[in-house]
Amino acid sequence: MDRRYTTVFFLRYHRRFIEVANAQYISKMNSSERTVIFENMVDLYKETWKGKNKPFKIYDPKLVTKYNLDGSNGEIQANRFTTSQPIEFIDANGRVQFNKRKLNELPQFLGQLTTNLSIPIAADEVFFNYSFMRAKVVCSTFNDIMNDFQTFKNQSSYRLSPEVIAIKKEIDILSMLYLIVGAQIQEYPENYPFEISVRLLALFSIKPHVTNLIKQLDEQSVRHCSLVVPYCQLQPPGSGLIFSMNRHTTPIIDMDFTDDQMVLISLSDRIVVIDMQATKTVLDINLPTLDEPYLNSSTLPDIYQFYGSDEAEKDTSSNDNNNEYK
Repeated sequence: MDRRYTTVFFLRYHRRFIEVANAQYISKMNSSERTVIFENMVDLYKETWKGKNKPFKIYDPKLVTKYNLDGSNGEIQANRFTTSQPIEFIDANGRVQFNKRKLNELPQFLGQLTTNLSIPIAADEVFFNYSFMRAKVVCSTFNDIMNDFQTFKNQSSYRLSPEVIAIKKEIDILSMLYLIVGAQIQEYPENYPFEISVRLLALFSIKPHVTNLIKQLDEQSVRHCSLVVPYCQLQPPGSGLIFSMNRHTTPIIDMDFTDDQMVLISLSDRIVVIDMQATKTVLDINLPTLDEPYLNSSTLPDIYQFYGSDEAEKDTSSNDNNNEYK
């Protein structure tokens, strides 16, 4: 039989099996029984029982008595090895493949559990798991990933433990970040470590799951991208902002300190020199717009010098309209 038709037949059979199971069994269960089923599926995808026997639980009191299982609380240590569920694997042809069923179904099954139980697992196994999220980015669309975030973001915080509320806030942070950079990551999946790390570094050692994710990116991302992740911060390091400069009205193209770190020189369409000790502007040169590829002394405009009162000694005209910044 043609392999294509075999695949189509298998997918139809699998989908039909799920439909029948839901109609005949899952839909007729109460809440606690469905929770047990979903917990079993989560255990399968988490590989909770990988490499060890999974006990078989009997709930019928008659069967417990019949098989003398009172001492083990109805559990039989049967040899029930579960299948491995890796996120990424190599097929027979040496190509990298992804476990798409796990990528799609694990968040869905977690969404069926109680919030106190599902959010910690979702944080550890899905959202702050580099291997899972990288595979998810490769195999899924931006909307699918945002839907997974929304499933947990929209859950109520009512009666949640303080620990779970803190984890939920971290998921909210990552969700907002992915909303900003997700489209770019979908186009360039290998940039995931860079785009995430540079924006979350300010929370390193503050948010535990963010910290764990950044450590994973440092350790594992080199297998997928050899570029070293450059770090930056969303806020100035230290205790806060020391000085704000508002004299430039166009992008600053260069900036440097003198050797003693006491004078700052910046360049845009003007040259501004600032005394960092007094935090005052001492020199402001407004550069003209030139067609020549060089600048010599004959083309320099008027120079504005500032003193203690921070007022210009000369107030001559300039070739632009930025006089309010002089």
